[in-house]
Amino acid sequence: MNKERNFIKSFFQFSIGQWIAALISFVTTPITTWLIIPEEFGKASMFTLAFNLLLNIALLGADQGFVRMFYEKEENKRKNLLWNALLPSLSVGIIIFIIIGVFWKELSFVLFGNDKEMKEIIEGLLKELEVDYITENNLQNIDNSQIILFWDIDDKEKLNEFNCEFLLGEL
Repeated sequence: MNKERNFIKSFFQFSIGQWIAALISFVTTPITTWLIIPEEFGKASMFTLAFNLLLNIALLGADQGFVRMFYEKEENKRKNLLWNALLPSLSVGIIIFIIIGVFWKELSFVLFGNDKEMKEIIEGLLKELEVDYITENNLQNIDNSQIILFWDIDDKEKLNEFNCEFLLGEL
């Protein structure tokens, strides 16, 4: 009887973090749905799901493999272990990035139902990174910018004369 009681007690001690997380989720869900339109919350959740799925594909478990093999390798071979873990993940990540760059409209349509949402996500990321960028609404300040971000601009000849590091959209 005493062993069973200790087992149940230790079971609850190990699972206390999950119980607290469930309680926090239970409390914050009504608050979140009150503050955010459910449609927008669903779009954000869809983006998060797609990002996490692609991140897991890109990582290929390399981080776990690196940690597992770290102490099994000699100290002078650990540098090679890092590169052996990084290169495949980095290569797959670059390939995924290129695929997203080429098929961004289709991906946006699949995830959000239209192709305008991806533009807003990219603009939000650029704002968070504090990168100067120009959209089609602000073509007069284009010479100060490093990035030109546009979708379906009528006056496309204006864009051809500017040098920029990154151009996203359709000419």
